[in-house]
Amino acid sequence: MRSAFDLPPDQRAVIQNALNETFSAEIHVRFETAPDLISGIELTTNGQKVAWSIADYLVSMGKGVDELLKEKDKT
Repeated sequence: MRSAFDLPPDQRAVIQNALNETFSAEIHVRFETAPDLISGIELTTNGQKVAWSIADYLVSMGKGVDELLKEKDKT
C-alpha cells in the first residue's frame, strides 16, 4: 500500500481489516510513503494495481469535459 503521506496507525488498521475481510484471509500489507502520488493512494499486488490520485482524477475529469464538448459540437 503506497500513499502520498504517512497513514496514521488507525487508518492502517482500517485498511488492513478491510482487506482481510474482503479476501477472507490474513493479508500482509506493507505500507510505504510515495510523495510522487500527489495526494493519492495505491494498492499493488501480483502485478495488479488499484490507485487514485488527484492527478488521475483531473485527467479523467478533463477527458469527460472533452467528451461533453464534442457532443455539444455535434448538435
